[in-house]
Amino acid sequence: MLLIVNGEKREFERPPTVVELLALECEPAKHVLVAINGVFVPASEFAATRPAEGDQVEIINPIFGG
Repeated sequence: MLLIVNGEKREFERPPTVVELLALECEPAKHVLVAINGVFVPASEFAATRPAEGDQVEIINPIFGG
């Protein structure tokens, strides 16, 4: 299956959950925002949400500090 992750085409054998996708991208699930096709996914739904074929997934790392 094809997903577009942060603007790059990525192939997967099966649809990953957001949690699985973050693990593959080496991003801690607690410290990121995720949008699928421009709609933000609540962190409480990461484990149950699977992007569909061709979806655009954006993983956003917020910047902290001052």
